[in-house]
Amino acid sequence: MGLKVRDIDISYREVGSGNPLVLIMGFTGTIESWVPSFVEPLAARSRVIMFDNRGTGGTSEGTSDFTIEQFAEDTTGFVHALGLGKVDVLGWS
Repeated sequence: MGLKVRDIDISYREVGSGNPLVLIMGFTGTIESWVPSFVEPLAARSRVIMFDNRGTGGTSEGTSDFTIEQFAEDTTGFVHALGLGKVDVLGWS
């Protein structure tokens, strides 16, 4: 799936149902980096949402610099564009 957020199109995938859990992969990792044996138990209890960061995988580079602050803004914009309020977050770097 894809979702427009500010200056990028974010590629993402969802599995499971329940409270939303957003998985944030390290900069050069992609959705494909999440191992199914790790994600499946999470999806048994949560709506797991994985996305590609700016400039990786299926997500476009956009026009903004690649900074930690920009990645945080991308994630916030992504969560809001999905219409989510409170989410749990798990990052891997």
